[in-house]
Amino acid sequence: MKKLLFLLFKGFNTILTALPFKIALLLSNFLFVILYYIVGYRKKVVRTNLLNAFPDKLLSDIIKIEQKYYHHLCDTILETVLLDGISEESMKERCTFKNIEVLQNLYKAGKSIIGVVGHYGNWEYLIGLNIITDYQVLGLYKPLHNKYFEKFVYKLRSQFGMVPVPLKNTLKTLINYQKDNIKTLMIIIGDQTPAKSEIKYWTNFLNQETPLYLGIEKVAKKLNQAVVFIHIDKIKKGFYEVEFEELFYDSANTNEYEITQKHLRKLEAIIQEKPELWLWSHKRWKHHKKDFV
Repeated sequence: MKKLLFLLFKGFNTILTALPFKIALLLSNFLFVILYYIVGYRKKVVRTNLLNAFPDKLLSDIIKIEQKYYHHLCDTILETVLLDGISEESMKERCTFKNIEVLQNLYKAGKSIIGVVGHYGNWEYLIGLNIITDYQVLGLYKPLHNKYFEKFVYKLRSQFGMVPVPLKNTLKTLINYQKDNIKTLMIIIGDQTPAKSEIKYWTNFLNQETPLYLGIEKVAKKLNQAVVFIHIDKIKKGFYEVEFEELFYDSANTNEYEITQKHLRKLEAIIQEKPELWLWSHKRWKHHKKDFV
């Protein structure tokens, strides 16, 4: 069954990538009707998350954000599939980078970087980072259970030189690159939901008690790597702009939870400004603090 599902997807992918990018993205409106009105994909999750995050908003405003979100979700699905085999020229056109000097200055200073992103915009567009920086870009990820999709996603993310790194190999991989004197930029999604057994820290995020991974902070402090927040803003369908902000240069000397709080507040502010670009269908609040007391 897993192979059959992948073969069906691969057939769709082959047809889609044969079309001009602009034409293929027109299918997003059709996909929106299917996901939002016909299937109702995780609508209850999205509505609940939005109502809890923005209790002061009218229901009519919540529904507007909800619909914008589903339009963006459909764009993201198609944009990601269309990255398969995209040319370097097209990648540069569709994803531009602001203030690259943040990376350049840290590279000259001999600092490796933990790059923190959220489930915001289209984080898959960061596969083009290796094109514009001297860093060896690494992308932390959780391997997929379906080996066929796992192979496809690995190939997609590594086509411009990014090295996908399984979550369990984070520290080992970074130490090996450090031993070889290779400066790295490790991309880590900072708003993942920890497994119940791994929850050690809670904070208020988007008006809700939220459990967080502390891995970013622990790795950055142990290896004294710089921490850079990466903001991926959507300009229009199929086009993104990435901005870098140095949060910490000397991570080893930060206070406990300082790094975690800083990158989370950055993401929270960005979400509040353009909420439709965050992944509201993610079951971010499936764990509750009261159950851990």
